[in-house]
Amino acid sequence: MASVSFSIPYVCGPKQGGGRPGGRGKRFTDPKVKDDAATLASLVLPYCPAKPLQGPLLLQVMVRYPWRKSESKKRRQRKRRWKDTAPDNENILKQLDDVLEKLGFMGNDGQIACIVFDKCWTDNGGMDVTLRELEEAL
Repeated sequence: MASVSFSIPYVCGPKQGGGRPGGRGKRFTDPKVKDDAATLASLVLPYCPAKPLQGPLLLQVMVRYPWRKSESKKRRQRKRRWKDTAPDNENILKQLDDVLEKLGFMGNDGQIACIVFDKCWTDNGGMDVTLRELEEAL
């Protein structure tokens, strides 16, 4: 079973839906979202496999946010703490899925059959990502 794993020192922002000024007109993508996708793509590109992964896939993602300045030393001693605030998981995953698909990690993000997602506060921010082929049968 083929797999790709990498760790990058970057936390991608959420991918929000395209806005429509005044509720009408053309959809637009916020320039901040485009910049975020470009930065993420440049960091992930060195890990791109020679050919796209095939069949059903498992995507494991751990997003590590650096501690807030307001966090007490007592809380920081734990080394890691679950993050239960915004942005929500779906928006982060959508940005990552789109970048991985665009770079050729997989043929289509519909191949992702299983997702394991963690979001926590830690000393160092970043993302740990594993994309692995699954067996056809459960």
